[in-house]
Amino acid sequence: ISACVLVLTRSKDAEVQTAAAATLACISEAGSKAEIVAADGVAALLSLLGGDAAGELESARALCDLSEIVDSHAALAAGLDALVKLAEESDESQTFAISILHRLATGGDMVALGAMARSDSAIGLLVKQMSASNEPVERSRAVSSLLQLCGSDGSKQSIATAGGLPALVAVAESEAVSPAARHEAALVLASL
Repeated sequence: ISACVLVLTRSKDAEVQTAAAATLACISEAGSKAEIVAADGVAALLSLLGGDAAGELESARALCDLSEIVDSHAALAAGLDALVKLAEESDESQTFAISILHRLATGGDMVALGAMARSDSAIGLLVKQMSASNEPVERSRAVSSLLQLCGSDGSKQSIATAGGLPALVAVAESEAVSPAARHEAALVLASL
């Protein structure tokens, strides 16, 4: 693990970095998430975002797997801008980035929650996902994330500015989403 982190931080060779990120993804998937986080693997993996496409994809895959544990969320929050940018793109990494953002919003880590609540771009992305998606599950995940974020005064303004009010009303009235999602949308609306 330490060798892979070292390669990510010191190598300038994109292929070598991609291989190190892929190795960390496999190690994480095998159950060594805490060890990767402890070795500062999150910061090293975040450094590949915005670079070589293959390295970015492997990094996003590893980060998504690491985001399953709350201990990674504070470190992931440090790369919030890069994760939001990745989530706005339409390549293979997008799904990983969106999953990470939802986990940061709903995982309970106060550093990550605060970073998400202060990020107009993250909130805008969630509102866009809630309003533009035809998938009820994606809309429900966005509403759940916004529910966690709406406790912050700054996030309330961001939700409204991003067009969240009509989108939340649409979810609250929609028969296509679950009753739980409609209830959560109503709770977010009530908090605004």
